[in-house]
Amino acid sequence: LGIEPPRSLTLNDAFVRYWREVAEGTSYGEGAQKHQMARMKAVLGGDTPLSSLTDARVSDLVNALRFPDDGRKPAGPATCNRYLTTLSAICKRAREVWGAEVGPWERKKHLMDEPEGREVFLTKEQARDVLMAAIPHVRPVMLLDLMTGLRKANVVRLDWSQVNLDDCRITLLQKGGKPHSVPL
Repeated sequence: LGIEPPRSLTLNDAFVRYWREVAEGTSYGEGAQKHQMARMKAVLGGDTPLSSLTDARVSDLVNALRFPDDGRKPAGPATCNRYLTTLSAICKRAREVWGAEVGPWERKKHLMDEPEGREVFLTKEQARDVLMAAIPHVRPVMLLDLMTGLRKANVVRLDWSQVNLDDCRITLLQKGGKPHSVPL
């Protein structure tokens, strides 16, 4: 009749498929989502059908993250929100791309208020102490980090084509291919 029956996926099947299609090979996928999916699978059960995810089940997940009974460190609001974002992305892809049936839970109901970010600055003395305590071959990388405010990954992956000594600038590409220029 031209109407496909809804597909049923377990949490484990959805995690594996999402990993292969989206997360594998990405820095966030490799670093965080892999861990998040394993933890969610342990809490919710890998055989749980996506169609059975309700607000009550997701609330149980958040509660298990916030107040673990397995000796783990309690997750803060920002961490819980990252888990919810990952689960939401997987459910959205399952529903919209794979045609799978997904339970009626809403991410917004479970999001927690996150504390304001804070800026921390080293004094010259603290910066000098950190540099002097470092292994000698790491000091140039740390010094460039301190002097430019660049992230470690940007400095470690820096290529000479990104450095313009005449203009005293480093130009990196941000997400979306936008250039980000940093004075030297």
